[in-house]
Amino acid sequence: MNLINEIALGSDTLKEKSSNLEFWRGSIFESFKSMSPVAKGSRGERLAAEVLEKLGHTVLRKKNGKLQRLDGDKDHDIVADGYRTEVKLSLTWGDTLNTFTWQQLRPFQNYDRIIVIGMNPNDVDMWWATKEDLEDNIFGKTCYIQHGGKDGNQDLYWIRTGAAGIPSWLRNMEEW
Repeated sequence: MNLINEIALGSDTLKEKSSNLEFWRGSIFESFKSMSPVAKGSRGERLAAEVLEKLGHTVLRKKNGKLQRLDGDKDHDIVADGYRTEVKLSLTWGDTLNTFTWQQLRPFQNYDRIIVIGMNPNDVDMWWATKEDLEDNIFGKTCYIQHGGKDGNQDLYWIRTGAAGIPSWLRNMEEW
């Protein structure tokens, strides 16, 4: 056995990853843990649309039932009651319930509202905010800057939860 393999097999890092998988094993949403980010995002968009429709709102769809954007605009994910809406999904981070990070919030994209979905192994919740809420509470504030993107020149932000809970300016879906 080579030295690197021996060190890796005893690594705390590998044990942490195993532990986190155990946290999700047998849960309702276990399948989300192994999905690609693109697949999680797509499913999150469909889930947000379904919840809005069940709450009595109108979601723009094509004749075949698939979600439709306004004018083919890729700056938003769904259109609900005429609002261009961005959807972000986060699985809880680590082994701590309700610790979410919604990433890649872009101030220059064309959307009116955002829906954030927080998924624990056995429960899910959603909140929403206007783009103005993001401008007032996130955009331009150094502590919420995510990174500069692939080329280092993107303006990206994030929302993190944890011990402080869900930010007070995020609204419940029933208030849409």
